[in-house]
Amino acid sequence: MNTTLTLTRLLKSHIILLFFGLFSTWAAIAQEPAADQITLPPLVIGNVDSNVHIVEFVSYTCPHCANFHNGPYGNLKQDYIDTNKIKFEIREMIWDAPGWIVSVVGRCGNAENYFSFVDLVFAKQQEWTQLKTQGEVAQRIKSMAVSVGYDGNEIDECFQDKDYQESLVMHSRSQAQELGITSTPSFVVNGRHLKSFKGYDDLVTAIEAQLN
Repeated sequence: MNTTLTLTRLLKSHIILLFFGLFSTWAAIAQEPAADQITLPPLVIGNVDSNVHIVEFVSYTCPHCANFHNGPYGNLKQDYIDTNKIKFEIREMIWDAPGWIVSVVGRCGNAENYFSFVDLVFAKQQEWTQLKTQGEVAQRIKSMAVSVGYDGNEIDECFQDKDYQESLVMHSRSQAQELGITSTPSFVVNGRHLKSFKGYDDLVTAIEAQLN
C-alpha cells in the first residue's frame, strides 16, 4: 500500500478526531494540577551542565516564533549555545492541529535531529501552514523530518500511538500552567519569566546578568 496515501487517510480521520478529543480533555483539566506521570524528555541543546538555563516556549505555527528562529536565534546559537555558555531548551505550546502534528513528529527522533528539524519547520513555516488539509500538513512535516535524519516508519507509528499523543497535549498544558505562559515566544531564564521581553537584546541582557 502507498504509505503517503495511508498517512493522509489516517490524518484525515482518526488522528484529527483524536486531536480535538484531546483538547476537550485539556479543557476539562484546566483547573487540575499538572500531571506528575508525564515523563517526556526535555528538548535541550548546548551545555547541559551550565548554570544558565534558557527555556523558550514556542508554537510552531506562531509567526513571531519563526521570526526569532530565522533571525536572532542564529546569533544566540553562535554566541551562547555553540560556545557551551548556556543550556537552551524548547518547550512546545500546542494550540492548534498543525502545531500538534509538528510536535507528534518532532519527538519521534533524538534531540540532535529535533533541533535540525525545528530549524527547517520555521524556515518553511509560510509554506506548510498554507496547505489545505491536515493530511497534507502531516505528509509535508514528515518529509521534512526524514530529510534531517528521522525514521519514516517510526513517525508512522507515532501517528498511531494514542497514549503518546495524549502525553504531548498534557505535557504542553502542564508546562504552560506551571509558569503562566499565555503567548509565544516566551522566555524563561533560570526560572524567571521575561514578561517584559521585547527583543533579542532583552534576552542577551538577562543571560549576561546570569553569566556575571
